[in-house]
Amino acid sequence: MQRLPTILTLVLPVLVLAWGAWWVERTGGGASDPVIARVVAEVRDMRAPVLVLGNSVTDASIDAEAAAATFGGEIVKAALPGGLPAHWLALLRHQVFGTGGRPELVVLYAPAHNLFDVALTEDNDQAMLLDLVSGPDPELLGAALGATASQEVDTWTRLQRDRSRARDQLVRGIAEAPVGWLLAAPQPDEAPQVRVALDRLLGESGPAQTGERFSAVPGVGHDEPPQLAPGRPGGGDGQRGNLSLDDSLMGALIAEVHRGGARFVYVHPAARPDKRPRCTGTGLPPQDRLDRWLLDHGADVIDLRMAPLDAHEFNNMHHLTPSGRQLLAPMLGAALRATAGRGERSGISCDGKQHPSRAGSNGQTADP
Repeated sequence: MQRLPTILTLVLPVLVLAWGAWWVERTGGGASDPVIARVVAEVRDMRAPVLVLGNSVTDASIDAEAAAATFGGEIVKAALPGGLPAHWLALLRHQVFGTGGRPELVVLYAPAHNLFDVALTEDNDQAMLLDLVSGPDPELLGAALGATASQEVDTWTRLQRDRSRARDQLVRGIAEAPVGWLLAAPQPDEAPQVRVALDRLLGESGPAQTGERFSAVPGVGHDEPPQLAPGRPGGGDGQRGNLSLDDSLMGALIAEVHRGGARFVYVHPAARPDKRPRCTGTGLPPQDRLDRWLLDHGADVIDLRMAPLDAHEFNNMHHLTPSGRQLLAPMLGAALRATAGRGERSGISCDGKQHPSRAGSNGQTADP
């Protein structure tokens, strides 16, 4: 009996940590921001055919339930406040495809200028990325946070490899002997769950998120991410000033979608009347460099800039009012239904009508 206090002193702290990790997993925790936690909970292991990614523009402008009624299938909206390509890629890789989610369409509804951002310089943007990443991802973190983050992840990976044998022995000894002995009488069916929690807490998925970079969610195998294109300022077709989509994370994002067995669709958001492209006739607005870049990379493009919404339906250039959101929903649903395959354009034509036409080789639109 004299050894019992010593045993309890060693075992109880580990049990507390294990129960904490188990409770975080049961309650869907991980992300420190409640909005991000809600988005993650909605997309993990999702079975809806359509996932809409975006940011505050998406949140203000998309009524997923109303659009789904026209589309004819469930639509899940994952609007990350201030979301950028690094966040969308992390969400897809770690929280959607990495947890078994299999959407058929991954739709990005966000202003075009958001597609070019790579490096995350704001603290809030960096914190959100780390909330979305559930395991080592040196390429993504290196691109978004800089070389230092990539080196930290490489170091973490080496430490994980070196301690794996010790971890197995520790978990087996703690979980199978003391835990089972202490909990056998009051709750014998809880011991296996504690064992799982301990394994995830101390296992190769990374430490629990207590001020460290990764959550206790176990890593899920996936193909190696595509190599990011080297910086070529001003190169490529999709450009914003001296920035090019070839230098962005959009290629990696589209490749991640295709590797997950889904199609990628970019949606030009509805635009205020004074900000719409100049065009006439019954076709879509002419293709721009962004459209050509996306089509060349196997994406579909939906152009809603000519959606017939009055100026009072907008809070600013892209954020819609609640009434504007209701008016846009059936247009988006119909456009999603019209996307029949990769390399196509659809949306709202210059005369404000639904247009399912395919992109013509001259950069305009042609009737099928």
